[in-house]
Amino acid sequence: MAGLVEDVALVTSSEVEEISGEAELGNLDSGSATVANAAKQATNWLILWARGVRGIDPSTISNTSELKTPAAHHAAFMRLDAQPGEDAKKRAVEQRTRRDEALKMFVVVSTSTGERQTLAEEAAPRVYNRDGGSVFGGIAAPPGRVSVGPFQTPRS
Repeated sequence: MAGLVEDVALVTSSEVEEISGEAELGNLDSGSATVANAAKQATNWLILWARGVRGIDPSTISNTSELKTPAAHHAAFMRLDAQPGEDAKKRAVEQRTRRDEALKMFVVVSTSTGERQTLAEEAAPRVYNRDGGSVFGGIAAPPGRVSVGPFQTPRS
């Protein structure tokens, strides 16, 4: 499969139960609220994530098989979050956390040609302490310099 397609599940119901570790999700099915429908909704959520958070066209993602883990965790999260009870809510939060961790490790490989065919998550922004005060365990920048942790750069 090349790219993410709306309303086409990346994972089956059995894969959701296997990957998420929630063996009894099928017992929670009622009416149209099924694990299979949650898997389709998980794909739709991943499409929104790709467009919004990563800023890429979801139809150009070539390594969609690596998105099975976050899709399964998202489907389990949605089924558990819809259930009453404190235990279900705690398990839902755990599934959401696992989904987020899996997405942090995902590197997009795109079918589009261009400068950046592989789109890794951007690095965290560097924080500069421009007031010259103490930072990182009492290390302070000398006057006229900016403290950026263990490195010093001239003030601009």
